[in-house]
Amino acid sequence: MAKQHEKAEGLPNEPNVGWRVGILIIGSLFWDTKRKKWREQLRFDKEAQPSIKVPIRYGRISKSRGNCYTMAFDPKLDDIKWGDAFVIEAKKRAADVDSLLTEAVELGEAEGIPDNMCIARWCAIGAVWRRAEPQVVREWRDKLATKATDAVRRKHPNRADIARLADLPFNWSILDADEKFDVLLAANCDPVAEWPSAADIAHRMYADTTRLGFEYFQKNRKAGITTFQDADILRELKALFEKDHDRLKWIDDQVNCFDATTRRSPSK
Repeated sequence: MAKQHEKAEGLPNEPNVGWRVGILIIGSLFWDTKRKKWREQLRFDKEAQPSIKVPIRYGRISKSRGNCYTMAFDPKLDDIKWGDAFVIEAKKRAADVDSLLTEAVELGEAEGIPDNMCIARWCAIGAVWRRAEPQVVREWRDKLATKATDAVRRKHPNRADIARLADLPFNWSILDADEKFDVLLAANCDPVAEWPSAADIAHRMYADTTRLGFEYFQKNRKAGITTFQDADILRELKALFEKDHDRLKWIDDQVNCFDATTRRSPSK
């Protein structure tokens, strides 16, 4: 069964020099050329970056990706179905919560959240702590709540409801994260109400004339960002494009690294 969120406790690592911050990347932040400048602010080595297992799957509809599904966290996903993502180290340690908030604002900007904010209607920059005193976590939640867009404030007039968005939907203890980090930041985007099947995901990519949805899937796979549904998504795509000879050549050119004979077991 999926494991549950627990309250952070204890002290941060090496408090005299600050917290070591990792950015948990589950999608296009890893490869999109539009985010290159932001990646240059991190200790980013695309060729030597170790992966980490996290509860991710395709489940957020993105207008900028042809109304196709992009990646989101699923805290109820059984750990045997967790996918592969990456944690990139920030170049600077966070000396205090304000410093961490600055890192969160920069991540929010890379994700498209406007006006130096961290929480939009569709996405919130959240944190998960390895160890932190309760008052540190409270301060983080309170200060992040001040970084919500007007649309979020109208939706959540109670500031405590906004503050809850400051936490990622899982606890450090269930992650296989490098112990050199004290806190991880990530963009926690809202998924659809019901998680889509591999067929649903593939059909949206097939119907997308911009090809941006398939590009997202393709570049995630090439980068090593994967989900338990990937092999089945590919099988569905192959079946769809076999019925359309004009698109079949394009799909074959694009999916040479997703061969239908993949060793990955089909999802249930």
